[in-house]
Amino acid sequence: MSVVYSNSINSSFISTVDHLPADVVRSLWLLQSINITIDKHKAAVHRIFLDHSEITPELRSQCFQLNQQINRLNLESVQESRALYNQLVAHKLSLWEEINHLTTMQHKLQNTHQNKMANKELREKLNEHYKNRPLISSSEALKEHKLLHQSVEKKPPSLKLFLKIPKGLSKASGQSTRPSRQRAIASTTPHHRPVPGPELVPPPSPSSTLTWSQQFEPTERYCFCKQGSFGDMIGCDNEDACPNGDWFHYKCVGLNNRVEALKYTVGKQKWFCSEFCRSAYNEKIQTKRKKKKRSKGW
Repeated sequence: MSVVYSNSINSSFISTVDHLPADVVRSLWLLQSINITIDKHKAAVHRIFLDHSEITPELRSQCFQLNQQINRLNLESVQESRALYNQLVAHKLSLWEEINHLTTMQHKLQNTHQNKMANKELREKLNEHYKNRPLISSSEALKEHKLLHQSVEKKPPSLKLFLKIPKGLSKASGQSTRPSRQRAIASTTPHHRPVPGPELVPPPSPSSTLTWSQQFEPTERYCFCKQGSFGDMIGCDNEDACPNGDWFHYKCVGLNNRVEALKYTVGKQKWFCSEFCRSAYNEKIQTKRKKKKRSKGW
């Protein structure tokens, strides 16, 4: 009877599992060493029976010890195999969890990418819209405002008064459309006390009333152009000490539309009309931080 050793097979198998986790590789190496030892003990027992025709008590005792070692190693191999199986199950579960996590991350990234694409498409449409229909700048709006005022002042509201005199009142006062008849009636009828007619109040002079443009002319001035509030405007973040008017028209500061101003009006980015306001704001923030540190005793 010949014994075939499986060392080459085990070695070739172990050489292919280096990519597995360290605890799994350790268990596989331990199982391999146990199997090699078991094969050696079996080969020793086999040689004893081949080399000796009679079994002496010493040989019987040696075979008994070898069988005990083989049984002990088999039991250890079974226990290590069970532990390895549990490790593989645990690693399988962790791999499933990782796969699920990666799948969820992939879906989130796809949704984020789709949202970014949708936002980009919306931004492009808005840019195209404002490119075809640009916002009216402050100077253009002021010109239209003045032209509107001039057209209103050139056409003042005409006031027409209609005076309706009753017939009795006209007869009593001796007024008639025919003068010859009036003289005849005046000579034959007794004298009556003249009844006063309705008073006509002359219209006020143009200098005594305010024009429409003077009544609604804006008194506050903003921006570098020192004009009123027209169209879309953006505020300087140095609002407590801005020397240039605090609010500025989009086109006066180089903003073409609302989309370009979103990062300042909606986002967290600060906007300053000049480097002076930027440095003043930064100095103010640093002063507040120093006071806060002093109050905390840092």
